[in-house]
Amino acid sequence: MPRYLVTWEIDYEGEGDPEAAARWAWEILRKPHSTANVFTVIDEDGNETKLDLAEIDEERRERAITSVGDVLHRLRERLQGGDDAHR
Repeated sequence: MPRYLVTWEIDYEGEGDPEAAARWAWEILRKPHSTANVFTVIDEDGNETKLDLAEIDEERRERAITSVGDVLHRLRERLQGGDDAHR
């Protein structure tokens, strides 16, 4: 089973100690509509990949919408073609 090191980074400039900084970052990650969506993933061989999950999800949504639109278009053409065949 593969293992990965997944990290998320943010700069903190504020009052307090390391715990205060960690709690501030944790709070950002836990917000429902957080923009904390870019992660660095390192595999067992040291290969590093940066992933923007919001970007990936948006691309998937766009592909799904396009796919549904294509299916509806083909269905509409079939139905219209079927109507013409019966006239």
